[in-house]
Amino acid sequence: MQGGNISPYDGGINFGKDVEIHLLDNDNHFTQLDELGRVKDKKVCLRYHLYPNGSTTQMVIVNKAGIYYLPSYFGEAKKVADMEEAKELWVKEDYSLRDSGSFY
Repeated sequence: MQGGNISPYDGGINFGKDVEIHLLDNDNHFTQLDELGRVKDKKVCLRYHLYPNGSTTQMVIVNKAGIYYLPSYFGEAKKVADMEEAKELWVKEDYSLRDSGSFY
């Protein structure tokens, strides 16, 4: 969906029916997003923003294939062993960005 226009996208990734999206809150606890909206009365299972500078929405995706950490700034998605490892990567990225002016 871009600018109100909906275009089907088949990126060749099968998330399955039991996909979960988790975000880290201000207290460094993961919260699972139950629903990200609906398009043509179908539940949206994944939604992220792609910014002009190439960065994206930071999140953790969990499905039958594993747990994946998606960084926000120019990094590659990484399969992790558990949610604790995902949290460590998330917090590490968050603090390194706060301490550095190199991204601005």
